[in-house]
Amino acid sequence: MKRYLKNGLILAVSASMAASMLTGCAKYVDPKNYDTTIVATYNGWDITLSEANFVARLAQYQKEAWYGYFQYEINWSDEVDTGISWQESIKTEAMKELLQTALLCSKAEEYGISLSEEDKAEVAEKVQTDLASFPKTIVEYGSATEEVVTKVYTNNALANRVWEYMSKDIDTTIENDEDYRHKTCHYVMVSLPSSTTESETGSEPVSGLETDLNKVITEIKEKLDESDKAEGIDALMTNLAQEYKAKGYEAINSYVNVDKNDSDSYGPACFKLSQGETTIYDAGKDGIYLFYCTDDNNQTAKQNAINKELDKRKDALFNEKYKELTESVEPYKVEDRIWKGVNFDTHLYNMNKAEIPFSNHKANS
Repeated sequence: MKRYLKNGLILAVSASMAASMLTGCAKYVDPKNYDTTIVATYNGWDITLSEANFVARLAQYQKEAWYGYFQYEINWSDEVDTGISWQESIKTEAMKELLQTALLCSKAEEYGISLSEEDKAEVAEKVQTDLASFPKTIVEYGSATEEVVTKVYTNNALANRVWEYMSKDIDTTIENDEDYRHKTCHYVMVSLPSSTTESETGSEPVSGLETDLNKVITEIKEKLDESDKAEGIDALMTNLAQEYKAKGYEAINSYVNVDKNDSDSYGPACFKLSQGETTIYDAGKDGIYLFYCTDDNNQTAKQNAINKELDKRKDALFNEKYKELTESVEPYKVEDRIWKGVNFDTHLYNMNKAEIPFSNHKANS
């Protein structure tokens, strides 16, 4: 299921909610009553505290796991921005997503949109997969019951279908597909190991390696030119990289896809190549490259670039329609006192024990 929350849609909502969470008293709600407690409403669509708590706690765990990987424990009361704590920031983002979900879902019936049996099956499968892999702390503190998780995932799937409906009427014309041409170039890159230094005379490297990498890469090019390409460029490049690595150089091989607007330093040089041509690119202290063009019109990469352009158009159309939608309905309502009562007092991720960071699961996915 596609994540439908788009960048920059509800920045004003985010700011106003963050401000409201800085003041006022919190109202404690017994977790047993989360399912029946309404924490926010948008266009007649209610969001329960159990849904909001689940989405927020999932985000809490993911953030703790990310920083825990680097052995850093988040202090949730620390400021991430002036006057805004880490906790308030995460909770605001969670509520922002939930409010957008609510507004989109509230329009589904009017737009004639519902989930297909395939959609429902996909939701059910994801629910079972995630429930089986949730850490115990997500279940204990995050309201992660089958009912709650199913409700959140179902709403997300429905909102995604509404997003597709609102963004479908784009201009799909691509005036010049050459603007999206991509070229694929395999390469070998060699550099001197960090331990290699020149002697006092400057004539011989201490390691015995050739320090003029232009000579090295020219030698590699000659070997490539003379080789039988039938076994495949990737295999040849791999063998050449391994050969020079065995000699003591730092050597790697891989490939890149470049277009005419590629911002990488080697991009323009690679884009000039036709299939079967080579070029040498000196990246200074980072090493020197030998590029070989294996495809001067990569159709898959071109189509991916076209699809990316169409997605940008969909985003723009959705943003326009969504803004109109928010202006046509009554403002959302968040029960700030209730929402403020949800606190990250307990860390959900334990970085001191072997635990796989729970990073592949999203409430919206």
